[in-house]
Amino acid sequence: MKNSEEGTRILWLYLIMFLWDFDVEAQSLINRAPYFLSGGDMARFSLPEDTKVGAPVYRLRGLDPEGSDVHYSISGEQLTVDRKSGIVSLLRPLDRETIDLMEVIISITDEGIAGSEPNTVSLRREIPVLDVNDNAPEFHGRPYSFTVAETTRVGTTLFSNITITDEDGGVNADIMLSCAADKDNEDVCSTFGVVAEKISEGEYVGIISLLKPLDYEQRSGYSLVLKATDVASEPSARLTAIANVAIDVMDIQDQPPIFLNSPFSATVAEATAPV
Repeated sequence: MKNSEEGTRILWLYLIMFLWDFDVEAQSLINRAPYFLSGGDMARFSLPEDTKVGAPVYRLRGLDPEGSDVHYSISGEQLTVDRKSGIVSLLRPLDRETIDLMEVIISITDEGIAGSEPNTVSLRREIPVLDVNDNAPEFHGRPYSFTVAETTRVGTTLFSNITITDEDGGVNADIMLSCAADKDNEDVCSTFGVVAEKISEGEYVGIISLLKPLDYEQRSGYSLVLKATDVASEPSARLTAIANVAIDVMDIQDQPPIFLNSPFSATVAEATAPV
């Protein structure tokens, strides 16, 4: 009886070992999918628009559960990837003003085992193109000129038909407007005030107002130079545009006639005939 029970236990032991080996072998034949590693899947990745063509910009990284080699690919026309190393490089120049967001599909592929097909895992990624201050402000509708009466009150808005744009984004598209004077017009910036009023991102209206009274008899015209400068974070990267404004002062009848060398006197003989 003991021998029979011992033999049954041994038989069950062999059966369990056989089933265990079979399960392990079956699992080893299952080709599990590869996966991207955190920090190697292009999550939250962006690219400045001044990146040089050919420059390495990222490295895709992933693993295969079976330890086989993996290969990488990326869609689109802007980027390329070395299929073995995962190094991503820029293929074509970027211009945020043309394309501000790249959409790509990144893929990782393993090698098939025991005749199985390779597995491929793909992820869709959106890559923002970051702005670089590469566009100067631009004046539209030049040349500028207007006429102002010499009796115009101080503080009056004189001219606002000045449109200024900047194609960059963010602070690179914010504009400061200032007045510049040359040697022949040193008082122009103390006579006229200039300011830029924001309409939308990258679009402003320039406004010229009167700061001091005018006098046609002393000066009949001015030449004002406008300077539009963006406010890029790095002062050395700021760009400027210049426009000229011709201002004519209109004469107003504000001076009575004046007799010169008065008083006048004359002597006439009493027999003088009328003229």
